[in-house]
Parts: sequence; C-alpha cells; structure tokens
Amino acid sequence: MFERDVQDVVDAYLRGEIPEDSFLQSARPWPNYEEDYRPLVEFAKEKGIPVIAANVPRRAAASVSRSNEISTTVLGADSVYVPDTIHFDSREYRKRFLATLEGMPCGGPMGRLDPEDFTEPRS
Repeated sequence: MFERDVQDVVDAYLRGEIPEDSFLQSARPWPNYEEDYRPLVEFAKEKGIPVIAANVPRRAAASVSRSNEISTTVLGADSVYVPDTIHFDSREYRKRFLATLEGMPCGGPMGRLDPEDFTEPRS
C-alpha cells in the first residue's frame, strides 16, 4: 500500500532511523493505515522483514487517468517505476492478472482504462 517513490522512507522506518510520525508524514499511507496496515508494518519491523513499496505513485496514476494512456511521455520522471520488461509469457498468469483487474472497482484513477492496456505497455 506504499508507493514506490517512498521505499527509502519505509526502509529507514523499519531500520529504526526515523520515528513513526516522520515516517507517516513522508510515506503518504492510505487512510486505513492505522487499522489495516500498521500491525503488519510493525510486525515486519520487529522481525526484520522487508516491506516493499510496490504501488505506482498517485501522481503517475493521475497522469495516466487524465491522458487515458500508459506511456513514458505521460509518466515523465515517474517512468522509472515502470518495469523495463513485463513478462506475459504465461497465458494462465495473464488470464489471472486481467481477472484481478476486472474485479477491482472502476471508480479509482485508473478506472477508465481497458485492462488490456496494462498488458500492452506503450513507449
């Protein structure tokens, strides 16, 4: 539930280098962080387990939503968070991935995109 551009902040918190209030201010957690995610983050911190900030930054999602396309032109500097290669060699993986996307609510910033757009990245 953390965005990729805050990985350094997440890591610093897990290592005990910054206090929780600084972490929360910088990491932009979701509104339900306290009840739904904090217990997991604190468990990971206690046990030395990494937490991966894997979500696309919100500003990138908003750019994609406004333009209705995924491209390096639209994403600009946030293109660094797009993988160089997306492996859809497995039909089963692709089928499950698309089913997951189709099962998500359409009201979010990416809601207007066709799920197929996620499997066919554009330059």
